[in-house]
Amino acid sequence: MQREATQHQARTGNATLEDRPALGRGWGCPRSYHRVPGPPTATDPFIAKYIFPGDYISALSEISPTFQGAGLIVADIEVLRLHYAETLRAWRERFLANWDKVATIRDERYCRMWEYYLAGAEEALRYQGLVVFQVQLVKRIDAAYHARLYDGW
Repeated sequence: MQREATQHQARTGNATLEDRPALGRGWGCPRSYHRVPGPPTATDPFIAKYIFPGDYISALSEISPTFQGAGLIVADIEVLRLHYAETLRAWRERFLANWDKVATIRDERYCRMWEYYLAGAEEALRYQGLVVFQVQLVKRIDAAYHARLYDGW
């Protein structure tokens, strides 16, 4: 999750979580993904420059204090690694099927960058430890759902 989005969710969510959980979703990585001691490193330079400028892929250990500091309880965490890899595969197939349409709106370079990103992100989810976290947050523990009933939110 982007650090700014996480902080915004914690600030704004704090006022609205009396009776119902909030659900946050974002990219993340375990510390082991970085393969170096210490805090996680910056997002891949290509993604940071061309795809999502200013984005940052957080470790769960980095976003948890923000929630706790806002008085929120992490009631559930789900990791959607392979599910999201399949989502990216489907997006890439649709993107490739519409390459010519996108290229007329943008250009060939843009299309090549996004094909590279979609393929690389899918590969990172499948084989390199990148994950998508889905975090259920509540203000009161009795507001947490007993099962993952997210359809129809």
